[in-house]
Amino acid sequence: MDFSELQAIAARGETFTVEFKSERKGSLSDAELVKNCVCLANGQGGLLILGIENDGALSGSRPRHGQLTDPARVQALVANRTQPPLSTTVVLVRGDELEFVVIDVPSSEQPVGTNQGEYVRRATKVDGTPQCVPYMAHEMLGRVIDSRQQDYARLRISGLSWDDLDPLEFERFRRLSRLAGPNGDPAVLDLSDYDIALALGIADRGDHGDLEPLAGALLLFGKEEAIGKWLPTSEVLFQVFEGTRLRVDETWKRPLLAIAESVFGRVQAFNSETEVDLGVQRLAIPKLPSAVIRETVANALIHRDYTVIGPTVIQLGDASFEVTSPGGFPPGVTLANVFNVTRPRSPLLSEAFKRAGFVERSGRGVKRMFESLLATGRRGPDYRGTSNELVHVTIPLADGDLELAEWFAREEQSGRRLDLFGLQVLFELKDVGPLDLSQISAVTHQNDYQTRSLLARLVESGYVETRGSSRTPEYHLASTVYRAMGSSSAYVRVHGFEPEQNQQMIMSYVKAHGRITRREAADLCQTDPRDASRLLRRLASEGKLRIVGERRLAHYVAGRL
Repeated sequence: MDFSELQAIAARGETFTVEFKSERKGSLSDAELVKNCVCLANGQGGLLILGIENDGALSGSRPRHGQLTDPARVQALVANRTQPPLSTTVVLVRGDELEFVVIDVPSSEQPVGTNQGEYVRRATKVDGTPQCVPYMAHEMLGRVIDSRQQDYARLRISGLSWDDLDPLEFERFRRLSRLAGPNGDPAVLDLSDYDIALALGIADRGDHGDLEPLAGALLLFGKEEAIGKWLPTSEVLFQVFEGTRLRVDETWKRPLLAIAESVFGRVQAFNSETEVDLGVQRLAIPKLPSAVIRETVANALIHRDYTVIGPTVIQLGDASFEVTSPGGFPPGVTLANVFNVTRPRSPLLSEAFKRAGFVERSGRGVKRMFESLLATGRRGPDYRGTSNELVHVTIPLADGDLELAEWFAREEQSGRRLDLFGLQVLFELKDVGPLDLSQISAVTHQNDYQTRSLLARLVESGYVETRGSSRTPEYHLASTVYRAMGSSSAYVRVHGFEPEQNQQMIMSYVKAHGRITRREAADLCQTDPRDASRLLRRLASEGKLRIVGERRLAHYVAGRL
């Protein structure tokens, strides 16, 4: 870092990852320096800079070791006074006859404390400014679990015994696996309760060699009173609304598979279907596809943070099915990659649900949700209510585009099943209208290179057409798709009047400016220069325009008509 970079950082002020410390009245104590490094490490990491005031004024730091500050000694100080040892990078920056100590602190996957047993973390005040606050035990456990150093289902619970587990829940697990057929795990059907727990990794040998159940066993097979006693954070609130009136309001502290099965059955009871005629057979289109119910509920139960107090909330209303679970996305999962990246917060719970046949064994659950909803003519799940503290998913229940759903079904019957990208693009083009490359990339969460390649495949397949400039084309549904859906008029609205509109724009431009070139016509009509040239020549042949000059100097003026 040079002085100009430091000045720029000072001008921007303190942030969640940048901390300033003044040394006008004396050097920052070693204890305070180490504590501030610990605070940053327990957050996202960042820079601790000595010699800058809170308001960004540059005041300079003081020598830490006699007449000089030795960066290596500062690094050693931090490493020696933290547990586990924290490795930092320290540099000195000089400018305007002042010296500054810049300590680059990495984010730690596991909680870091001082040798004096002090644990603090970075947090944000109500006004948005950063601060250091005490690091609570349950927050540290959540960090360890999120970093995959510990699966919550593998935690030991002192005092937990096999008497706290319900044999009927083990039988539920066997029944679900049996009913799931090839999607379940037949190997568990003949296992004892103890062997099932061992196979799932939720039982282990204790200090005396006895087989002991772990937290995952309680979550999956526990008795209700034991769950309430040992795992009070395992709570689910189920609500059904009719308009604004609350019809069902229940709170459960039950085993996870029991909850998942109950929610699935109750939501299915409110699920309605619309039938469309495909000729030789009829297609039933549900408001909520079964795969969507299963995956949404299972994801909330598997991926929630059980170190955070608060229930998983499942709400069914007239317009939407909404599920909220504490803890935010697991590390590495974002809104942009939620259906491309699979990182369960608890791999053991995820595996148990797969072996019970309740969710996809392939790990494509979220993709399957999107595909199932789009195939019914509805938008995919909406995760925009998600934050660092919770995951919120909304499934729309409004009537879907039956015209599109019927066409999707006919394509699949003909052996031309569309993948997720194709479903997303065709749904958006039908619902919104023509889109350009960047707009489609944003919808499908692909980069422009991937989107361009996948769109070329849709164009080649006859599903999509382009219009406008070859450099910046817009994409719209092909005429064959509109005709197959009985919406030829929609195609005309999107594409049919374009030549006439372009002609009118060109004539208006010539009237206003006296002349037009091929390049100006292409920019005006947002079309390829070759298409613009053909249109100008046609207007000239009709006498509406007249060409003046040749080659690069050629332009068009008003004709004799």
